[in-house]
Amino acid sequence: MAGFYSLFNDLVEHGCDPEPISVLVVGKGRTIEITGQSCWEISRSVYYEVKENGKVVTPLCAMNFDSGSDEHRYGILSARGGSLVGVVDTIQTPHELVILHDFGSGESWPRLRDDEVSYDEAVRKKWRDMFDQLQSENPKLNRPKYFELGW
Repeated sequence: MAGFYSLFNDLVEHGCDPEPISVLVVGKGRTIEITGQSCWEISRSVYYEVKENGKVVTPLCAMNFDSGSDEHRYGILSARGGSLVGVVDTIQTPHELVILHDFGSGESWPRLRDDEVSYDEAVRKKWRDMFDQLQSENPKLNRPKYFELGW
């Protein structure tokens, strides 16, 4: 019985620990860390966190979900001399933008500020404009539905 309680306590204490998926080095001491976390659900939440010189500049934010055993591969796109960075899922065909981060302003999609909602047209315009800047230097980048007009 002691072994059962030990296993149970270990699962309770560490069952929701983040599992590293990928660390993307985006230059100038900047990284985007992608982790997965399963907390007794059927699916696994996938999160990202942005760091600059080891300091968190965008806290942990959910970006999507997977089955818990999905393969992940990411590519990095940049614009404005590396201050605007996009992360694409290269498993998807066509490649799908999953993160958009502006190191100049600190804005990071899909994370919203506390005073924003995703369906607000002003918020959507902000992200469309940022996406357009990234796409102007990466013309093969596909536009996600969220960044389309009239969504």
